[in-house]
Amino acid sequence: MLKNLCEAINGIDGLIKIEVIEDGSYISYDDIFKDNCPYKKNVAKNECQCYEEIASSAFITLLKNFESVDEENVESDKLVQYVILWLSYIIMKNSNIKITTLKDFYTKHIVSNTHYNQKTNGYSNNKINKDLIDRKINSMTIGIKDMSKCYTPFKLLCKLYTEFDVNNSDCTKYLDKAKEFVSEYQKLLNDTDTEDISYGEILSTLSNDYDNFKNKCKDSSFLPTVEKIQSTVKGYDKGSVQPIAQSSEVASPNPSIANTLIPVLSIFTAILIFLGITYKYSLFGFDKRFQKQYLRDKLKKIKKKMKQYI
Repeated sequence: MLKNLCEAINGIDGLIKIEVIEDGSYISYDDIFKDNCPYKKNVAKNECQCYEEIASSAFITLLKNFESVDEENVESDKLVQYVILWLSYIIMKNSNIKITTLKDFYTKHIVSNTHYNQKTNGYSNNKINKDLIDRKINSMTIGIKDMSKCYTPFKLLCKLYTEFDVNNSDCTKYLDKAKEFVSEYQKLLNDTDTEDISYGEILSTLSNDYDNFKNKCKDSSFLPTVEKIQSTVKGYDKGSVQPIAQSSEVASPNPSIANTLIPVLSIFTAILIFLGITYKYSLFGFDKRFQKQYLRDKLKKIKKKMKQYI
């Protein structure tokens, strides 16, 4: 169940306003974020000086609010996915930000904020911690712009969860929103320009949570279904292990090596046969001096042949 999680995001969302004007953008934010604005020695009062700092403070505030979703038993990994998705959306709200990857923004404006370490290390429920967020963001190669595309279907999914009446499981009134969600989700699924494992994971999580919503309904047969993401998204695999094709260098020996080994093996075979014949001759009383001379001549010829193949 994602109701409380969505309500926390909706609450934070409405506290940052961006108004586009002729000279640029006018940005306003709620005083609640000031507690998490980066600390500066030379500033008289604690407040955010730029949009990047506002976004950083909002991110930290949102993490703190997520403590309340513990009762819903939301998986930590999913929680972090949605937090990161929201962060990408909030960054993209300001077109003047030049940073293109979440990893860069996270390193420059969040990790460097002392309030972040205090908040993420102090959670009693330990559902969200810095190590988990670090691993998730540092493994991402997807850009902020592409990641933020997933926010539209997520918001539609949130509407389904927040508007659902636990006392009335008749989901007929949610049909239009469900259709809208599936339409937006399908657009992203068909977006061949965006191929990344993080993108695939988000889509998979969205589709699973949509199915979870349908399971809450008394009858969901009339609600549209979502196409499950396949491993067509670059790097994404739903847990199946694909066989690794054996390298041709391993599967078959190099022809030049084979060509060298065959005559060398033939020479060693000849040596063994020759020694066997010599031993046989010695049993029949061949002259020892003749035998030694014969061996020397044969060995010279064999060595000469071996040099040609080494």
